[in-house]
Amino acid sequence: MLILNCLIIEDEKPASDLLKGYVNDVPGLTLAGVCEDVLSATGLLNEQRIDIIFLDINLPKINGIDFLKTIQGKYSVILTTAYHNYAVQGFELDASDYLLKPVSFERFLKAVNKTRERLKNSQAPVVMGPEPDYFFVKADNKYEKINILEVLYVEGLQNYITIQTLSKKVITYSTLKSIEAYLPEKEFLRVQKSFIVSISKIDRIDGDNVIIGKAVIPISRALKDEVLKTILNNRLYKYKG
Repeated sequence: MLILNCLIIEDEKPASDLLKGYVNDVPGLTLAGVCEDVLSATGLLNEQRIDIIFLDINLPKINGIDFLKTIQGKYSVILTTAYHNYAVQGFELDASDYLLKPVSFERFLKAVNKTRERLKNSQAPVVMGPEPDYFFVKADNKYEKINILEVLYVEGLQNYITIQTLSKKVITYSTLKSIEAYLPEKEFLRVQKSFIVSISKIDRIDGDNVIIGKAVIPISRALKDEVLKTILNNRLYKYKG
């Protein structure tokens, strides 16, 4: 399934939280970031591949319509607002859809499916370059660069994620599913509901645990056979004496 990276530009927290929840609930969508205004979103657009922008119209400094004029044709944009009167202008600027607040999940899903079909049927498909070897996450009001080759493991907790790398530990408010979308499938493995590990960084398997440095990560009983098969497949030396 093609993973679509989503950016939410919304200055009202209840509205952005609602959209975040919807993005996390829809397979094939991953949340790249949430910004309160256009200026802070510009940096993120330059750093990451963004496929869908959920754009509020009534924003501080630069409103959504003026911003849409500057990015017309570059991204699929779904407008969000509490007012009807911008709909015609939004569609004239090639917005993919127009959501009225409060946005229901059914209407959100319809807009996403419409946008997905639009991208799929585009006569000028986006030419993708090689997958980047890094991604950014927001931590302590700044964006931390995560080098994928340095990631040891990722732990999902209640409302946040811990990313342990060779050089640092980064805590970000996100979901394990969102971070998993950045990690190459052949190089990373979910060993239980709350942990994804780098296969190449595993030091040993001790009983029901994966050992990475000083970290002891339990393997889920339900996933153990699959985990062992994936880790050991074609990498287990068999002495023939």
